[in-house]
Amino acid sequence: MTTEQPRTVQYDWEATEPSTAIVETVAAVKGDEASEMRPLFTTIDPDAVDSLIATDNDAQRSEVSVSLTLAGCEVTVWGHGKICILESVSESTR
Repeated sequence: MTTEQPRTVQYDWEATEPSTAIVETVAAVKGDEASEMRPLFTTIDPDAVDSLIATDNDAQRSEVSVSLTLAGCEVTVWGHGKICILESVSESTR
């Protein structure tokens, strides 16, 4: 368990796809280049995340969230554009 505070970033899904935002935000938190990380598709289907999160249905968008672990970080993405990342102490998923 870590005592780190989660990092929260707000995105506009019309400007950035959720799958891209996940990778870019985790890379920034880890201090890595996105290209150095294990590909997102090894953890979750990027197209499915984009479809769920960036839906055109405003009612659904406000209520949907997806959680996953990527590069040793716990990631939660919400339909309203927020990404919350908590860096874990375990590096085994990196």
